[in-house]
Amino acid sequence: MADSTSVVKLYREKHYHPEPPKEVKTDIADLTDDGFPYGVKSLKVGMYAGDWMVYTDINHPKHEGKRVRQGKEYPNLEEMGFSSCDGKSIKSIKQAGDS
Repeated sequence: MADSTSVVKLYREKHYHPEPPKEVKTDIADLTDDGFPYGVKSLKVGMYAGDWMVYTDINHPKHEGKRVRQGKEYPNLEEMGFSSCDGKSIKSIKQAGDS
């Protein structure tokens, strides 16, 4: 199992439900095809996971991404900066070309 301080924990529902989360260390271009049919509704970024971008569409589009920061928890979409759209893809900032 991955070290939880260096992963992003993804949840299907608000407030970190259901357990256990999906732990990721690499980009996921389409969360709807990877166990999240309606996208991500909450997440926790590990202390050493780095910053990530969450997008409301698949394949990491250049627009509409929101930065989630290492060591932070986001219990709902509003805390991630979205009004109603679920997270449909996630990409490491380092890999996104943003350093």
